[in-house]
Amino acid sequence: MVRYGIVGDIEKNPEGLVHAVNTLRDKYHVDVLIGNGDLCDVMEDERDTYNNGALIWTAFIQSGLESYVIPGNHDNFSGFGRLNKNFALHNAVRPTAFEYGVYKISKGNHDLVFIPGSDFVVPHGYVFGIERESGIYLRKRDTFEPISQEDLEWLQKTWEHGGSSPQDFIFYTDLREISKVIDGKRPTIVFSHVPRKFEGLSDSVDSGHGIEVYRVNLGEKKHEDPELMKYFIEKVDYHIFDENLLRRLKLLGYLVMEDTGFVQSPEPNASRIILPSQFRKEVPIIGQNEASKTPFSSSEQGLQSIIDFAEYHSEGRNIVYVAVERKGGRGSEELKNEFEKAGVRIVVNGHFHHFCSHDEKGRSVMPGVVSDTLFINHGSFDDKSAVILEVHDDGEVSYERPII
Repeated sequence: MVRYGIVGDIEKNPEGLVHAVNTLRDKYHVDVLIGNGDLCDVMEDERDTYNNGALIWTAFIQSGLESYVIPGNHDNFSGFGRLNKNFALHNAVRPTAFEYGVYKISKGNHDLVFIPGSDFVVPHGYVFGIERESGIYLRKRDTFEPISQEDLEWLQKTWEHGGSSPQDFIFYTDLREISKVIDGKRPTIVFSHVPRKFEGLSDSVDSGHGIEVYRVNLGEKKHEDPELMKYFIEKVDYHIFDENLLRRLKLLGYLVMEDTGFVQSPEPNASRIILPSQFRKEVPIIGQNEASKTPFSSSEQGLQSIIDFAEYHSEGRNIVYVAVERKGGRGSEELKNEFEKAGVRIVVNGHFHHFCSHDEKGRSVMPGVVSDTLFINHGSFDDKSAVILEVHDDGEVSYERPII
């Protein structure tokens, strides 16, 4: 029997991980630690990103336990990649800047399969999908060009010596590899920061409730054809929903349409916006992460309604920010398809910051119940949430929720 202590989504409280790791080791007697993504917040200052991430790596190392880490959508090369290069985890599989793809580790009577990255394209980040083979790619507008490890090493030296990277690069994992590494002969536990998609469930591991912020440029036409989107629209941010969010936005002077969940910045020139999760400071948006901004195609569902709303409420502004409240299953359709092909039945996820556990049909699985099927979201460490997964001698699993 092996006990895995699993944490993730450590974006606000990396200082608390040392105590949590010691508790998992000494009180709950876990054998292995796993950091399941979002270990470095790329929205922070680069130095803070690295320093806060170093607290997390140090906590894992000082535990003396076997440790594994995978990147999520908040992790990129400047934080996660450099930390994995500079901090050697004890017996760890380390998806460094030069490692990508689905990978498998054999542990006694079962296998561990790790899927690094997410379906969010983050500059210098870790991305998965089915559009291309695993590898390192330069992103140039809407195209991705493969590059060699030698070229990336040059980019790395440029980065580490204080220069800015001349290109936006990503580390890509081909999800079609899942069926290649899982043969169905041994019990397999899959770790993926982003959940697969579930449909028709009132609560599931991929249930999200958040605010997506879009930037709509009404001053520059994209198409003359009235049947196509005639303006540029870009998603520039996402934040976990807070029950006080709409009330606070009103206090800040935002125009809020509660019946639709749309929120519009009242800023006259819309050159700055106060983000929902960062009420204490103004954050510049225009010019931030320009390399990551790509206009959505006209086939994207729902985007036209956002443009229509922005146009109706623009009051003459050329740039309008619209935030959309999103609810329901928001997992990866591609992961769903690949998991079903490979017969994946045990998966540990994070990303949506809420704990949930169920089987493939959405039926709740309670702590301590031994099962051969489990989809579980460990929740956010920032909310004091973690999971201990116990793999039994027959390969079935159960879980408990530690107090950390």
